[in-house]
Amino acid sequence: MESGTELAGRYRLESLLGHGETGEAWRSRDLVLDREVAVKVLPAGVPGPGEERQFRREAQSAAGLRHQGINVVFDIGQHDGRMFIVMELLHGQDLARLLKEHPGGLPVSQALSVGGEVAAALAHAHGRGSCTAT
Repeated sequence: MESGTELAGRYRLESLLGHGETGEAWRSRDLVLDREVAVKVLPAGVPGPGEERQFRREAQSAAGLRHQGINVVFDIGQHDGRMFIVMELLHGQDLARLLKEHPGGLPVSQALSVGGEVAAALAHAHGRGSCTAT
């Protein structure tokens, strides 16, 4: 994918936020609602036969969650054979970057705070049946 690509005639990719084994995350523009969103595009060749159903189930489960520690899911779709998910764009620092800035580990109070936030989000998702082992 590249900057300027429009997915489903609605989401314009603007700048790459990050990438990894599970795809690319893009700062994007929802052209219909004129707002910034985050779009995660799965790697080329994914999904396989059962993976598309799993992707849709996970997106549907996540779309039902409302918690300050969990991105709101707005939409899913497919573009040139690649699945994508559209989410709320969160501003701020991600955990990987925060940990990189503290190679010796986070101060205990900060680690407890971050751990508490993660635990609360996971408890919320589990309480609504949205976290399952795969």
